[in-house]
Amino acid sequence: MLKNIKYIILFFAKEIKDSIIKYKSIILFSFIIRSKKHANFLKYLKLNENYWKKFDTKLSSESKVLITDFVSLPGYTITTSIIGKFVSNIENCSPCGLVRDGDIRGSMIMKSFGAKNVFCLDRGSFINRLKFFIKSIKILNKINDIDEFIKFKYEKTNIGMAVYDHIIRFTGMASTNKISFKFYYFLSLALSANSYCKNLFKKNSIHTVIISELKWIPGSIIFENALLSNCKVYTHEGGTKR
Repeated sequence: MLKNIKYIILFFAKEIKDSIIKYKSIILFSFIIRSKKHANFLKYLKLNENYWKKFDTKLSSESKVLITDFVSLPGYTITTSIIGKFVSNIENCSPCGLVRDGDIRGSMIMKSFGAKNVFCLDRGSFINRLKFFIKSIKILNKINDIDEFIKFKYEKTNIGMAVYDHIIRFTGMASTNKISFKFYYFLSLALSANSYCKNLFKKNSIHTVIISELKWIPGSIIFENALLSNCKVYTHEGGTKR
């Protein structure tokens, strides 16, 4: 019980910190984008938009190609957008995008490739985020060890493996045998992403998905939900130079 209260307090602190960073970045970007330093970026967007208009055809609005990018680096966003643009023309599907919440630059790049609608992986209100964190506490309180957690599935999605891989990647640890606060927090992110993806695929006629990363959060969650929704999935191998 005391551990749960401790983790909820840590959750509040983490959410406050992340919210400050997020809104600070959004406000700074709105000022930076107007500076002379970024004039070339705006020029690129306009030139790119005009260039791809030459290849525009009357695409079906009944089915969509979802272009995703959660690396949030222009090289990856542009690469997946180029793939998505060609796939949408070949398969006669309208392109749309999916980026992390607050990724204004990524959204602008995708729109310059003809993606009229770009979704943001929104975690919802604070109450909604707290709801998923409490759910993660309930789940992990029933799990005995790391091996059992790795095998954990939720709504046919390998949530446990995704969370474990995500923690290993971003902490730099080779492995871990301790279920710490990070497991609770990242599990809540995975559950939230899974809920968002299921709703996204249910309400939109997505035929094909372009993904830059098939692992971690939310890449693996998007990937598995795409397969469960009988979508084609395209991904590129290697970095942006390959």
